[in-house]
Amino acid sequence: MPPLLEVRDLYVSYKTYKGILKVLNGVNLYVNEGEKVGLIGESGCGKTTTMKAILRILPPNAVNVRGQIIYKGSKDIMKMSKRELMKIRRNSISMIFQDPTAALNPVFKVGEQMMDIIKFSYGRRMTKKELKEEALRLLREVKLPDPERVFDSYPFQLSGGMRQRVVIAMALASAHELLIADEPTTNLDVTIQDQILKLINEVVVKRKLSVILISHALGAVRSMTDRTYVMYAGDIVEMADSRNLFENPLHPYTQGLLSSVPKLTGEGIGAGIKGRVPDYLNPPPGCRFAPRCDFARSECRKSKPPWIEVSKNHYVSCWLYARK
Repeated sequence: MPPLLEVRDLYVSYKTYKGILKVLNGVNLYVNEGEKVGLIGESGCGKTTTMKAILRILPPNAVNVRGQIIYKGSKDIMKMSKRELMKIRRNSISMIFQDPTAALNPVFKVGEQMMDIIKFSYGRRMTKKELKEEALRLLREVKLPDPERVFDSYPFQLSGGMRQRVVIAMALASAHELLIADEPTTNLDVTIQDQILKLINEVVVKRKLSVILISHALGAVRSMTDRTYVMYAGDIVEMADSRNLFENPLHPYTQGLLSSVPKLTGEGIGAGIKGRVPDYLNPPPGCRFAPRCDFARSECRKSKPPWIEVSKNHYVSCWLYARK
């Protein structure tokens, strides 16, 4: 059976006043039906750009966009007409954005916005009473207290955690097959972060959805997902079953990323990774991590490393393993 979604050799650049930023550098990933996939990496490495490309909601300054995004083994989202694309957004794939304040219109009440989403997603005639009942049902599903009050509130009258639950409820109106959660806890405090991640996991399991979870909460990615991809500066550098990847990271970047997690055992501060993400105006010609890597050799600086299966279902893009 083909994957539900497969991204093949995806490239995306951005046109800026400084020049062309070469962000995505041939991204490949896939999601099977009912599978939970994690995507981790530093801020600015291209995770959100990849997800926006899947839904074709890249900003106007995105240029040189090429590659394939295959849906259900046959349909290329990159080549879909506007009508076909709207059908995908309405009935199949939806996205939870990382900033609920930006995702909600401040001048309309929550209920109005939810009814508009439901009307668009369900694609059938519904009375105002039916729309309200469905909106309240979704608000209850995401465990919002007093859904009637939330329905009649403006976004600014709600807390950050409540706004994020509203955004999740809106995403659920159209997520029939794949839910993309793009750092859904970024602007929330730690206790609320845990609640939101648990809620997403409960909803995904209950509805039997596939999910792509982007998060800096590495513990949540480890426990909630089946497989995890590691992205660095527009490249996928490692992929494995989540448990295996966190217990046995192979790529030097993955090792550095996991060692950067703050330690709660009294052993001190995480080691961190020296240097910074490369300038996308003039990225390194070979492995983009080479300037920060302690193991880099001349071949690392000349050409992009191949995708190698080091062990069963554990892949890495690194010249260290190509030489073995």
